[in-house]
Formats: sequence, C-alpha cells, structure tokens
Amino acid sequence: MRSAQSRISAGASLSAASGCDYVVIIGDEADLPWSDGAVYLGWEAAVLVPTTQEPTPRTALIAEAARRGAGTHDLVIVLPQTVLHTPSPRPIADPALLTDLSAD
Repeated sequence: MRSAQSRISAGASLSAASGCDYVVIIGDEADLPWSDGAVYLGWEAAVLVPTTQEPTPRTALIAEAARRGAGTHDLVIVLPQTVLHTPSPRPIADPALLTDLSAD
C-alpha cells in the first residue's frame, strides 16, 4: 500500500476499488506500484484478467456470465479461483484515502 501511496504523492493518476479481502489499483502501466505477491491484471473482453494466465473457459464466456450477475457500473475481475464484482474504481488524489480503502 505504501508504494501506491508514494506513487500518488509523486503525481501518478491511480484509481482504486476494494472489497473484504482485496484492493485493486488501476492506472497506466508506468504509474502502477510494484508489490511482491500482487496479481497484475490486464483488460480482455471488458474484464480484468491476470497477465500471466489465460482463463479457461475463454474470457469472453466468463465475462458474459459474470456481467449477468454484476451491476451496470461494476468492475469484473477474473482470477484463477474466483470472479470478483466491485464498484467501479474511484480516483485517489489523497494517499491517505488508500489506507481507508484497505481497512474496508
């Protein structure tokens, strides 16, 4: 979390969303913080998927099914063992707000 806070303090434009067990940071590749153990995601079929694995079945099929259960403004994230729905990330201008997100 400190790495993301440092990036925001340095002027990076990052957005964040969170749930009980996760925080998702979204931004330009050059602005994203590095964190050991983090799962890095990329866009495919309008959902975020891990950059190091290809989901099975195809991402488009998973995305279609996931969108049926998601709200219209939800972000859908496909991970190896789960699919997450989270409200759309909100811009983070104050690094302290990131601490508040991780406490949710």
